[in-house]
Amino acid sequence: SFAIIAISLRMIIGLVSLSTLISTVKLKVIPTILTLYIASAEAMFITCYFGNEEPYEGIAKHFSKHSKNRVCLIRNFLCYAALSALAVVLSGVRYITIIILLTPIVIGFLVSYDANKRLGFVNGDVLGFSYELVNTSTLLLATTLASAGRLI
Repeated sequence: SFAIIAISLRMIIGLVSLSTLISTVKLKVIPTILTLYIASAEAMFITCYFGNEEPYEGIAKHFSKHSKNRVCLIRNFLCYAALSALAVVLSGVRYITIIILLTPIVIGFLVSYDANKRLGFVNGDVLGFSYELVNTSTLLLATTLASAGRLI
């Protein structure tokens, strides 16, 4: 079915992209790879923040409730900004890291908007989709730029 095809493609894209990144730019890519995973987790937070809480006791309900708390929002922003600045400094790669760091904001908002329109709320499956979409798209973007010699 489509789910099996999608998972297979995601695994192939992930493995080939990581292999290409590591062989192309060696150790400079480690902060960029860490940034990809930080951005993916941030996409889930953004999706929760803009999404409606699910009407039943699922795991996303608690995340959605806490993401709307102003203190949690400020803490998340400060942690994300600090980790982002560290990644930019360590990698020495400015523009790709900045693009990667902006991607979860855009995709998180779009995914939550779509989930709110289709389902009326954000659940755990939507959060997982948001994570995987940001992870795959930023990994593919970084690999494309590295292969073109634009990452360094």
